[in-house]
Amino acid sequence: LEENYKAACLYIKNEKDAQAAADHGFAALEYLGSVVEFDALDYWDNSAAYSMNSKLANNASPDKLLFCKRSLTKAREELAKLQAAFDPAVYAEMQQYWEVKKGEL
Repeated sequence: LEENYKAACLYIKNEKDAQAAADHGFAALEYLGSVVEFDALDYWDNSAAYSMNSKLANNASPDKLLFCKRSLTKAREELAKLQAAFDPAVYAEMQQYWEVKKGEL
């Protein structure tokens, strides 16, 4: 994800705007990382570790779930700000490109 947003920001002509967009990408990545790293969530795909080590998986309190929800909401907000830094016409073209690529996978 980091490589992708950094590469995309290279196409923003104004250096200050490019840096602001990259900062939003970085913030989104940090918010997503906080959810993955929070309370052994990264063990959810490993059934042995999931059953033994994941406190959140075994004891999902309202506070823990609220933390995850807030982090994901903040990540979505930062990704929207990153997207807003790009020309809408270019963004629409990129979406079409990826729809074609998705069909090829």
